[in-house]
Amino acid sequence: MPLLSDLLTRFRRTWAPAARLGANPAVPEDRPSELSEEARPLFHDLDALAREADAVRAAARAECDRVLANAQAQAAAVRADAEARLPRERAAAAAAQAQDIERTAAAELEEARVKAERTLAEGHRRLPATVDALVGNLFTAIQSAKGDVSSVGRR
Repeated sequence: MPLLSDLLTRFRRTWAPAARLGANPAVPEDRPSELSEEARPLFHDLDALAREADAVRAAARAECDRVLANAQAQAAAVRADAEARLPRERAAAAAAQAQDIERTAAAELEEARVKAERTLAEGHRRLPATVDALVGNLFTAIQSAKGDVSSVGRR
């Protein structure tokens, strides 16, 4: 820390008033050179800080470039893996879809078979009654047309 006398000297006038010193004025001090000498260590420290900041920025840029390159490499690897798996995934999806279609078709075919069996069974159940009704109607029609049906069909 500067001494009090150094601080007072710093704020001393460049030259003394002529009335105090008589006819001999004082020689002016070289204030700019004194100030630059006083500020030199400060600027030296600031220069060191600026160099350190530049070094930190350069290291950060290098780290950023390294991280970016690593991320790009990982992204390229993920993309290559995805592109390599794409045909297998498409084939698996197509196979799953084909199995789904086959299951649906088999279920619909089974449903149609069951309906056909029911319809056939219903036809077998109704056939005797339908044939009896048809033959009865036929005999009735023939009897109405000829008068007597007792001799039809008998020999």
